[in-house]
Amino acid sequence: MRLGLNVDCREQRNESLLQSGYGDNFKKEAFKMNDPQKIRQVNAIVQVLNVVGLLFFIAMAFGVITWKYAMFGGMACFVIAPSIKRITIGQSEES
Repeated sequence: MRLGLNVDCREQRNESLLQSGYGDNFKKEAFKMNDPQKIRQVNAIVQVLNVVGLLFFIAMAFGVITWKYAMFGGMACFVIAPSIKRITIGQSEES
């Protein structure tokens, strides 16, 4: 029953967006990654996350951070970085 309520709310929200003039065109314009500047920004963010992940492992080697926190932080950065790239650039290919 609750699932039906969530679907109804989404449908009402989508209808209100269509009536307000935003609709599907608004969604496509918001996530377009055709601009080379936006693609460079996403790539820069991904590179920064990779460097931060590497710094976690270097800090672990020098004993600055305990190995548990360094492994968690480094692996989290290495997992999140490609995910961000796939999500942002993948949205541009869909639209």
